Amino acid sequence: MRVCLLVSDFSDRMAGGIGTYVHILAQGLSSKGHEVIVFSPNCTGRSKSSYAVIPLGDGRSHGKGRLELSLLFLDAVRRLHAQAPLSIVEATDWGMEGFHCVHAREFPTVVRMHTPHSLVTELNGGSRRRDAETVAGAEAEYFNSARYFSAPSAAVAKLFRTRYAVPSERITVIPNPYSIERSKGDLTDASLARSHFRIVFFGRLERRKGVYVLAEALRSLLNSYSDVEVEFIGPDTRRANSSVGKELQASLSAWRNRIRFRGHLKGAEKYAALRLAHCIVLPSLWENFPYACLEAMASERPVIATSGSGFEEIIEPGCSGVLVPPDNPAMLAGAMLDVMEGRYPGLGTSARKRVRDFDAPKIVSRIENFYREIITRHAT
Repeated sequence: MRVCLLVSDFSDRMAGGIGTYVHILAQGLSSKGHEVIVFSPNCTGRSKSSYAVIPLGDGRSHGKGRLELSLLFLDAVRRLHAQAPLSIVEATDWGMEGFHCVHAREFPTVVRMHTPHSLVTELNGGSRRRDAETVAGAEAEYFNSARYFSAPSAAVAKLFRTRYAVPSERITVIPNPYSIERSKGDLTDASLARSHFRIVFFGRLERRKGVYVLAEALRSLLNSYSDVEVEFIGPDTRRANSSVGKELQASLSAWRNRIRFRGHLKGAEKYAALRLAHCIVLPSLWENFPYACLEAMASERPVIATSGSGFEEIIEPGCSGVLVPPDNPAMLAGAMLDVMEGRYPGLGTSARKRVRDFDAPKIVSRIENFYREIITRHAT
């Protein structure tokens, strides 16, 4: 197959879970002998590896809104298709990259559900993007025009059925693929002496990731237990005249000597930091099928996350992780205390074992078969 993947941001710093998904999928498909081309207006820091990464446009993409970019994506895909026919194109919901491709219907185009931008905006209490209102107005048209969807979780599939009336028969649920070898390293507990109990938040510093809920939950623990330390690992998010990170620092300033903001970590440094955690907390208000959870569990550490969304399809409560209701500081604090007091023995070992259910070769094979089905359906 000749596969083209469209992604608005493929930089190694800011693309987050979407960029991780595209990279693992592209690597997996190319290892099976398929030709994979990734188009993105922002692909800084990405090595081309076994697949092609092509910057979108020739400088024309700078400063453009996403509906304008979708025209550049269509133009780029058409040129590629003219050189040699493409088997399939995949775009994301969030970036709107496939908006014009699904209308053109010149090649089968799959929309991968991550999280629609309008929901991200709602959960964050606003958007920093100047075209957020335009995108929100166009989402329903985009999703109603698309014929083929894949979803990483039943939770996000349900969201699209209820929010945009996307018929169930258009949606195929396939989890995000993950390579557990990405987290390889010394997973022993030798370095986790209990002189301090280290709680780690892992993810972008955003309201939708539950960071303000976590800050409230931490106050009681930090006040009551002098051996609790906290690390925030992930890129900051700007706000008007401030940032989420600065607001968190101000909120927790009474314990500044026990709180560390490490920013965006990559590769071995990231996994080393996760392995030094006694507990990794992911208190998101809503999630699809987050890579942060897979990476945390692969690090063989106890993970606390939230119920009511995609976490429920990764974590087996009490076995491979702990789930608490979102936006509930008291229950989040209680769960952290339970882990701190050893009420979940073996949680980290079970977590790493669970992640193997989403092993990249197995999941990529499912996506490969899904693509073949779409190609056949599109030809009839």
